[in-house]
Amino acid sequence: MNMATHLAQLQQCTRCPSLGRDHVPSSGKTSSEVMIIAPSPTSDEANKQKIFTGVIGELLDYTLDEANLDRSEVYLTHIVKCKTVGIRRPYPEEEDTCILNWLYKEIKIVNPSIVVLLGKHVHKALIGDRFEFKHLGVVKSKKRTYIMSYHPTYFLTSDDLDGLLELGRIIRENS
Repeated sequence: MNMATHLAQLQQCTRCPSLGRDHVPSSGKTSSEVMIIAPSPTSDEANKQKIFTGVIGELLDYTLDEANLDRSEVYLTHIVKCKTVGIRRPYPEEEDTCILNWLYKEIKIVNPSIVVLLGKHVHKALIGDRFEFKHLGVVKSKKRTYIMSYHPTYFLTSDDLDGLLELGRIIRENS
C-alpha cells in the first residue's frame, strides 16, 4: 500500500463513533528519515486541516532549524487522527484503534530511521513500560532510533526553549 491510498482510506474512517469527523491529515515527506508523532489534533489544526499550526508549529520549526531540517523533509503525524469532541484526551480504545489501523501502517510506509515521540502520552501509547520516559532520552532498536521529548506545549509554559534546541541537536546527531 502506498501513502496516498492509506490516507484516502483514513479519510473514510468511522471506527470511533465517539470522535468527531475532523480528520487532520499527516504531512511531509513520505520517505523521510525522520517521523515526528504528536498525541492528537488541536482545534486549530482541525479548523485549518494542517498539522502543527500556530505557536506549536513555530516551536516545531525552531527545533527543525536546529536539526538542519525543513518541515517538508520530515513526516508529521498524530497517534489519533481526529479531533476529539469537546476538550478531552482521546480514550484508550480510540488510541488503540488509530495506532493499530493507521499509525503502524504509516510507520511501515515511511520507514523512518528516527521517530520523535512528543510527550509522555505518545511515549506511553507506543513504547509502554518497556523504557521509562526521559526527556531527550534516546532508545535504539535494530531498525529505528526513538527520541523522547516533552510536547512543545511544555516549552510554552516553562520558558525553556533550550530544551527544543537540544532536541534539534539530538535529531541532527542521530540523522
